[in-house]
Amino acid sequence: MNRLFAVLTLAITTSLLAACLQDDNGKPIAAIEPSKIQTLNSSKTPIELAQNEWKRDTALYFYKSLSLYNYDSAARYVKDPEPILAMKDNGATLTVKQNSFKFNRIVDEGVILTFSRYCYPDREHLVYLEQVGRGFKIDFERTQRQLMESAMANVDHYKPLKKYCYDFKDQPLQGELGGSEWLATGVGLQEVQYPGGRQTSITIHEERCKQYPECIYVANPSSAGTFVLVSQLDFSGTGGNFSSSENITISYNSSNKIISEGSYRVNKLPNGKTRLEISFPDDESYSLNGFIDFTL
Repeated sequence: MNRLFAVLTLAITTSLLAACLQDDNGKPIAAIEPSKIQTLNSSKTPIELAQNEWKRDTALYFYKSLSLYNYDSAARYVKDPEPILAMKDNGATLTVKQNSFKFNRIVDEGVILTFSRYCYPDREHLVYLEQVGRGFKIDFERTQRQLMESAMANVDHYKPLKKYCYDFKDQPLQGELGGSEWLATGVGLQEVQYPGGRQTSITIHEERCKQYPECIYVANPSSAGTFVLVSQLDFSGTGGNFSSSENITISYNSSNKIISEGSYRVNKLPNGKTRLEISFPDDESYSLNGFIDFTL
C-alpha cells in the first residue's frame, strides 16, 4: 500500500512540475538534454527523487530563461519576482550565455550548477531553493549574495587563463555592430567632469561623425553613426581582458550595449601615438577586431 502511494505521489508531482515549466504562452519550455543532466541519487525514495528533479529543473529553467532574456518566464521560478521583473522594466541585464551552465548535484540548500566561460576556469554556483507550496522556488537575493561573496573570497579562481584570451588581427578596427558593418575612422577625446573628478572620455567613431564632439550631440543621434566608448579601459599598462570594471560600450541612437567579454592590447608607438587593439567575438551581431592609433 505504501509503495503504491509513493508511486502515485511521484506521478502527481511530476505532472505538477511539467505544468509549471511552461513559457508565457502555456507551452512547455524545451527539455534539458539528458546528456547535460547527471543521474540523481538512486537511493532516494520516489517522492525525494521527484523533489530533486523539481529543484534541478527549476534552477536550469531559470537560467535558461535569463539567457533568452525572458524575464517574465524567469520570474516564475523565484520566490520574489520583483528584482527579475525590474530588469525587464529598467532595461538592465543579468548576462547569462546560452549553454554556459549545467547541472552538477543536489545539496541540502539547493542545487549546484557548473558555469563555463571561455578562457576561464569552470566555477560552481550554489542556487538556493525553498519549498513554496508543493514545489520549490529560488531565493534569488541569497543566491546572488553568495555568488558575490564567493567571487571576492576566490579572486584567483576568476582570473583568465591567458593574458589575452582573444587573438588580434593586423587590420584597422572593424567588424559588425548591431547587424551593420562598421569601420573605425577616428578617435575623439573630451574632458568630462564626474562626481569623483575630471576624466578623459575616449570615443572611437566612424565616418559619419565629421566633427567631434558635436556629432554625438546632434538632435538626431543616428545621423552621427555608432560609437565605441573605451574610457573604462586601462591605458597605463599593456591591456588584458574585458571585465565588469574594464569594458567598452557600444552607443547608438541613445542606446548602449556594454561589452565585458573580449581582449584589448595597448602599445606606445615610436611616433608618440597610442595603438589600441580590440578583439571580441560575435555577440548578437556585435563583433570587432583590429587596431586604431591616436594621440592620448
